[in-house]
Amino acid sequence: MNFFQQDIVQPSQQLVNKYYKEQIEACCQNLQENIEFSFKRIDDLIDQIVVDNEYLLNQKLQECQKQRVVQQNESSHRLSSLNIDNSQFSNQMIVQIRSLIKMSIDNQMKIQSIEYQQQLNENQEIQKIQKKQLNETIKDQQLQSNQQQIQQLTLNQFQYQLLPNSIKQQQFCCAIATNKDCSIVVAGCDNTIKVFEFKSEVLIQTQLLSEHTKGVLTLNFMKKSNQFISGSDDKLIIIWIMNPSNQWVCQYKLIGHNSNIYCLVLNNNEDLIISGSYDKTIKFWITKNEWLCQQTITDHNGCVYGLSLNQEQNKLLSCGDDKQILIIEQSQQDSQWI
Repeated sequence: MNFFQQDIVQPSQQLVNKYYKEQIEACCQNLQENIEFSFKRIDDLIDQIVVDNEYLLNQKLQECQKQRVVQQNESSHRLSSLNIDNSQFSNQMIVQIRSLIKMSIDNQMKIQSIEYQQQLNENQEIQKIQKKQLNETIKDQQLQSNQQQIQQLTLNQFQYQLLPNSIKQQQFCCAIATNKDCSIVVAGCDNTIKVFEFKSEVLIQTQLLSEHTKGVLTLNFMKKSNQFISGSDDKLIIIWIMNPSNQWVCQYKLIGHNSNIYCLVLNNNEDLIISGSYDKTIKFWITKNEWLCQQTITDHNGCVYGLSLNQEQNKLLSCGDDKQILIIEQSQQDSQWI
């Protein structure tokens, strides 16, 4: 019985399994067909969407083209209207550009002016520094030069000695002078002038001049010519010259002062004699054919004791008993001394 039942149950089970298998296969087949159909529907929808979009896109393109044409027409119209006012616009632009260019140039000029002023200030400061340094250098050089001169003088120190053949003068002597080569000495001794010559280093009196009637107060040798001048208490200025016999003789007497002659100076050309006197005056004597008084200065309030010409020969310094030192200058216009 059991075997019989077992034989019946096994075929039934196989049939059931086969049935389920067939149902499953049929279901899978149906599912596959549905999937394929769905994909086909999707493809069709996509194609339709593409077609619809192409249509819409074409419509949009056509609308855009129409709008573009309209815009082009409007732009042409605007350009046409702009062309009408082109000249006015150009003029306005030129004016604005010129204004901008001028503004730019002005700004650039201001910048350059500031830079130039700064550079100028820097250069002035540099020049001040350089000038200060130069002055310091000059001072140092002068100091060194002075020190060298002092050292040289210290090395070259010497002493004067009284010569044994010196002449003892018994008379009152107020003036003495030597010629340019120091071979002749003249000395004022009371109202006479003694002339000495150096011979073998010995001073020998060779002549005695007695033209003055009162004390001789000043003597000056000329350097260009063999002459000398003398001034005296007798109010006279005498010009002495050596004659062919080598004797000193009176050549000229200059008369004009009212009192003692205290000082005499000659210019470098030896054509001008300046005299100072106890009569408080300074006289200028010039020579052409003869010696004449050209001008008299009366600015001193006391007797004139000293005179000195500057190197340029255009200024005279004088000192007097009035406690004044005068600076008298020669005018370039009329050669007068003022």
